[in-house]
Amino acid sequence: MFGAGIFLIGQMFNLGEGVYTDFFMWGLGILPLAYHLKDKLIFASASLFFIIYGFKVLNGTVELPYLLLLIIPLLFWMNERRMGHSKVLFISNVILTLLFSFNLFIYFDLHEVLILCTFFALGLFLAFYPFGRYQLPSEWLGSVVYGMAGLFLTFPSTWGDFIPANNTGIAAIIFTIIFSIILLYFLKIGSLPAVLIVCTLIFRFYADLSYNFMPKSLFFIVGGLILIGFGFWFEKTRRGTVIAHEHDEK
Repeated sequence: MFGAGIFLIGQMFNLGEGVYTDFFMWGLGILPLAYHLKDKLIFASASLFFIIYGFKVLNGTVELPYLLLLIIPLLFWMNERRMGHSKVLFISNVILTLLFSFNLFIYFDLHEVLILCTFFALGLFLAFYPFGRYQLPSEWLGSVVYGMAGLFLTFPSTWGDFIPANNTGIAAIIFTIIFSIILLYFLKIGSLPAVLIVCTLIFRFYADLSYNFMPKSLFFIVGGLILIGFGFWFEKTRRGTVIAHEHDEK
């Protein structure tokens, strides 16, 4: 009802602030209620509305969502002091922080390659140095961030406007080698997310190199067999990780 009232007032008086600002006001309005009731669901809803507000940059709005700079520290503080160190809320807060960083880069017109490299470094930091009580979500979230950024950087087209066109393939190959070395290190220390990233990277190159040269039926058959093999590898690694954790606890 509160959210509907915000949207209704915006339409009645033609405020013209846009749907993203409405979501921000919605989240800001229910945040005190989440604090008072210690309600994680309401807190998560407020975080979701703030994340939607952070996506305003994708609407072509060249405007920095500076209000998030005030909200993000408050959300982290509330999770630590009021919400019982919720891992889900920690993840949503980190996503909101990364989204604000993305808005910041877009606002200052940073090149796509530099944005991806920055997120690649931030993801590695989260995966290498996970936060104490949030070790597992930090590792997985960091792996998702550096994995996605790394996959984009393996495409020569990503480097197109950043370096001369005849060197884009070399840049992509060099980065792929560096990326592979990092993934091998994570595999060595038993990182489960690294297995998924390696599987995705292998399948990406398989699809890129064979789709145009193989009969389509054979391409999908071999691709399916590869995915099945990846599934067995992931499950074997997962079981090994679980057994290792149980052994450490004993």
